[in-house]
Amino acid sequence: MERQKHVLTVERNLELIRHNEAEKLLREEQLRVEKERDKIMLNKALTREQQIAQLEEMERLRRRQEVIDLQKFYMQKAEDKKAEEQLIEYLTWLESEKQWKLKEDKWRKEDEARINLMKQVYEDRAKTIGAR
Repeated sequence: MERQKHVLTVERNLELIRHNEAEKLLREEQLRVEKERDKIMLNKALTREQQIAQLEEMERLRRRQEVIDLQKFYMQKAEDKKAEEQLIEYLTWLESEKQWKLKEDKWRKEDEARINLMKQVYEDRAKTIGAR
């Protein structure tokens, strides 16, 4: 009987050890599954964050390029306006020079006509005095 009791105790202890070992393996498997799930979720979150960061960077670069393009556009527009103003100023100067030259020609012709008229008057007077 003592022997039987001992055998039963050993069997119970072995069964308990096997049961504890099975529970330990089950807990380890659950822990491994949880870690794997956490790892997958973390990787998804990291991937999403990287995608968001990449989109934000692309948007930042697009906006920066847009600002650069606008600056170039306005600088070109300012240069075009300045060139147009210079051309207008030059054309105005040319017209002014042309008008001045026309006035000078007119004055020169008037002076020549006045001189010719005075010469004619003096010649006519000389002829009149010489004829007397």
